[in-house]
Amino acid sequence: MGTVTDSQQFDLDELTEKAIASLKRASEDMVVWANQVRDPEKPWAFRWSKESTRGANVGACNYILQTARFAGVLDRILTPEQKEQGADWIRSLETEKNIYVDPALVDRKPPNWEKSGENWPPDGAHKEANNQYARGCLRFYEEGELDQLSGPTPPTWPQKGDVNVLDWIKKVEPNWSWIGRILHRVLLWYKEGVISKEVLMECMDYVHSRQDPETGFWGKGIQTTFKLLIPVHDPAEMPVPRADKIIDSVFKVMEEESYDNNLFPCEEFDAFYDIAIAATSASGYREEDIKKLAAHRIHTILETHRQSDSGLSSYTDHCIPTWLNWDMAPAIKQGDAFAWGIYGYGLNICVDLLGLSNRVPWNGKWRQRDEYDTRDFIEVGKEISG
Repeated sequence: MGTVTDSQQFDLDELTEKAIASLKRASEDMVVWANQVRDPEKPWAFRWSKESTRGANVGACNYILQTARFAGVLDRILTPEQKEQGADWIRSLETEKNIYVDPALVDRKPPNWEKSGENWPPDGAHKEANNQYARGCLRFYEEGELDQLSGPTPPTWPQKGDVNVLDWIKKVEPNWSWIGRILHRVLLWYKEGVISKEVLMECMDYVHSRQDPETGFWGKGIQTTFKLLIPVHDPAEMPVPRADKIIDSVFKVMEEESYDNNLFPCEEFDAFYDIAIAATSASGYREEDIKKLAAHRIHTILETHRQSDSGLSSYTDHCIPTWLNWDMAPAIKQGDAFAWGIYGYGLNICVDLLGLSNRVPWNGKWRQRDEYDTRDFIEVGKEISG
């Protein structure tokens, strides 16, 4: 029996009450666990886990602070002074405008780095991640709006004003993460007038043509579809094509008996993100089913992934030992920053789907417009959506 069928057997009110209890406990757990991974020398910064192989770093801090804000406890784990110190710390990592280097991530080369296909020190996707997560931390230390993807484009990608973006997209496909990130930039390049509408539309038309008409997925899955929707359709608030098919397809994947076997946090978060963003273009479609599934998964994740240190672990029996290709911790039974960050984002989406933000500490905010000013994206989205 799959997780979808499990969720549909119960009364929605019963499922919701269990979810509420789990969410309230999780907020308290977040405070307890964060204090255990706080860097004693930099109390505004956090490690990956209690037992970790690297010091406090921007990846761990971004995930932890993001979920602390989601869970309504940011001001309980950072004092006003620590927020100022944290902002100063991030600024100290800035080597050029909007380019950050975190010593904790580059002080030694990880084992098996060659598998990343990237130079050392990082100069591609890992450098982009370092920049993204450093900027992400500023959202919580300074409590302002900030687009994490607004930094410099990696040098091997198309640059502002380039007209051969589509050729690059075809070359890197099916890397929908990279495609989504470049389109995020292309939307603004068009708004700024540095590329033509023809360049923008040939990219958008091609990308939409790559959606599977039967499943609604890009790249054959939940995660690859998410990689496109979150940086493009969400900030631009464009209609999601074949939204009902996306919802049906996510349900189908989650119903598989093997879904919870060695579940990876991104699969769960991306599943609910795909459902929620698709639901904005398919109002009322399977609404009761979605709510039951959301309540059921809140309780399930917070019960099965909770560890004795009060943390959440990426897997039920161990933490995730790596982030991208960086080694972060031993693979033992303990909470980890990735679980809090990624499962936490999915949980917060479920809070919104259930309309629970007035009953739990969690705020239920997950749209890009909640993170930064998306008006330029929206303006372009309206123009190209007709």
